[in-house]
Parts: sequence; structure tokens; C-alpha cells
Amino acid sequence: MRRPGGSDLIRQTVFRTHEVDEAIEYYGGNYGWHSRVPVGKNPFTLSLSAWIGDSLVIGEIEQGCAQVIRATAPGSMMLLHLPIDSANHYLVGRRQLTATPNRAVLLPADQCYTVRSERGPKLAASVTTDRLVQELEERWPGRRGHFSIRSIEIPLSGPERARFDAMARRWRALAANDAGGESVTTTQRIEDEFVSFLADRIMRDAGVQPLSPRNRIRVDRLVEWIDRHLFEPLDVERLAAVSGIGPRGLTRICLAARGVTPMELVRNRRLEAVQRALKSSGGDALVSHVAFDKGFNHLGRFASAYREAFGEAPSETLERARSRA
Repeated sequence: MRRPGGSDLIRQTVFRTHEVDEAIEYYGGNYGWHSRVPVGKNPFTLSLSAWIGDSLVIGEIEQGCAQVIRATAPGSMMLLHLPIDSANHYLVGRRQLTATPNRAVLLPADQCYTVRSERGPKLAASVTTDRLVQELEERWPGRRGHFSIRSIEIPLSGPERARFDAMARRWRALAANDAGGESVTTTQRIEDEFVSFLADRIMRDAGVQPLSPRNRIRVDRLVEWIDRHLFEPLDVERLAAVSGIGPRGLTRICLAARGVTPMELVRNRRLEAVQRALKSSGGDALVSHVAFDKGFNHLGRFASAYREAFGEAPSETLERARSRA
């Protein structure tokens, strides 16, 4: 919502809840599909304040308990997470990343991740994909259109962290109409400064890798094909035949575009389909039947992958669905 007397250039939204399902519904409606499982005995609370401009969003989040969150970064946004006084642990494809008060984690567009997010305050920022890619292309003109951004840890020195905090304070002040008469030029200047700041650190920390436009389209089309054939027998040879590229080449471009191999992409999609089916079953389903129906033939490996992805066993998801029925 827009604050009374706030700037027309930046709008603020505020969301608070004590209900897990309400948080899932809110985030799903605004940021894309995700799941959220509370961890530990502390009561669930979530508070979010976000300040939204044309190319930049900066948010403050307060969590009353640890949570395991499974999500996919929106295709239009690059996400940056930075805890205030704790550590968050991420699994992005095969990569394990940790965010701390002096180390941010960058989550590129379209990449699926699981995070154990500890209780306490956090900062988050998102930059539009087009704006960040444009900035990187200006710094790397020889690779224009031929690279992708990968998930990375971004260490922040004391001065860098102080600069990040200063940009966030100025951004919030503009939204509150408390910036001493600063104008749209100032808003654009802060956006440009933040994008430049992020691009500098992406280049410094090896956050870009080669990927041609043709191969990016190949991966996008393969994802669409997988979603239409998800519960059929699939292997890397069949996916390679659909893509018109050899298995090794397909693995390379999938890792560059989505952070996972082709078969890991299939597994992730199937896991999400199982979770949705269990949550919507009213508790009447059998986990084994749902898993087999969604393409999993080895229940032990399925259960292990499910717990790693969602932070709980499939039977626990089913039990919560039963308790809500």
C-alpha cells in the first residue's frame, strides 16, 4: 500500500501475518510459487515492508521462527538476500551458498532454490533482469547477449556493507517523502547506483558465464516441453533429442541457464508436483501412490530428495493437509 503523504515515485507495501498459509498465499500471489515450512518451537510470524521503484525493490523482513523456503526466482527479477544478524543456508542446484551479515547471496532469474532462513531480521533487494543485464553488457560489450548470471555469494567489506545500508536508507526516505525535496532524478540515481554496485560485485566474484541466445531459447523451450511431458518416462537422451543437442552440451547449457542438469530440472518439477498433490489431497492420499504417479520409481531416493527440497518428509506434508481438512 502507499503510505499517506508518500512519494509517487516509490510505493511501499506492508504485509504481516501469524499464519503460514497466509504467508504462502501472499508470496505466491506477488512473487511466484513457493513453499514454506516452519522449523523449531518459536511461533510463526512474518513481517514484510517493501519499497518498490521502477527497477529496484528493497525490502525488510522479520521472521519469528526459522523456516525452510522453496522457491524459484521470478524471471523478471534478480534477488539479493542479506541477513542482519544470522546466517541463511541455500541449495541452488548443486551449489551450497551461505548468506551472513557481511556476505549476500545472489539468486538469478528462473533459478530454483531451497533456503533454511533463520529467525530474525533480513534485508532483501531485487533488480529487474533487463536493467542488470544492460549494465553488465555495457561493461562486457564483447559478450553482449552471450552470457548468463549465476548464483553466487557476494562478500561485502565493511565499507561495502555501509554503502549498501546507506542506499537502502535513502531509498526508504524517498518513499516516506522525507528526502529533503529530492526528485525523480534522485530516485533514478539511487537505482543506477545500486545496479552499478551489484554489477561490480557480480563481475568481481565470477557471477557471469557464457550462454548464447540460441542456447537460452533451447533451454526455455525444453522447460516448456518437460512441463507437458513431466510424468512420462524421461532420460537425458530423450531430452537431448528434443533439444537438438548432445547430452553433454545440453547439460552444460542447462547448468548455465537454470543452475541444474536436465534430469535435475525434471526431478525438481516432479517434486513440486508431488507437493502440490499432497497439499491438495485433504490428507486422503498415499505418499507412495502420489510419488509413483508423478514419475518417481524409487521411494527411498524420492523421500530423501523431497526432504532436502522442502524441509520436511512427504508424510509430514500429508499430515498437515489432513489437519486442515
